[in-house]
Amino acid sequence: VSIFTCVATSKLGKLSFGVVSDDICHDSAHAVFALNVIEEKLEELLPISSELVYVSDGAPSHFKNRHQMYEFKKKTVATKWIYTASGHGKSACDGVGGVLKHHASIYNLSTTESNSITNAQTFVEALSQKIKGITILSICQKEITRFRKSKKKEWEKESLLKGIRSSHV
Repeated sequence: VSIFTCVATSKLGKLSFGVVSDDICHDSAHAVFALNVIEEKLEELLPISSELVYVSDGAPSHFKNRHQMYEFKKKTVATKWIYTASGHGKSACDGVGGVLKHHASIYNLSTTESNSITNAQTFVEALSQKIKGITILSICQKEITRFRKSKKKEWEKESLLKGIRSSHV
């Protein structure tokens, strides 16, 4: 099971998300797809009106690359991305991931093997009602695979962005 985490903050409040999937390919397509799912849920819970700011680590495999920038150009709301140093685990998103993984471990240690969390569906079933303050969403591996294939063709045309990988705050 892979977990993509996000914390959305606005003047109206904060929302934390964990998007779980059986797709373990942590590439740009997975990140874009997960962010789209989160943005759809945000529109429902906390509508985005004027600006969207992403803050993440600078992992080039799924955040800091031409594919994400291409997707940004298509957004209808003003969007920017602030990159922090990669791999340091200090953002609120890392805390959300830690909480979800901790609860999954506790659940698996306290249940039988046949009832343990073994995939994204059982993750959602086991934990979505137990963890308050984190919205757990699930995305289907087949949907991500289809999305990845369509984006691969679309992104082929995009040229490299020089200097993006060395840019962070």
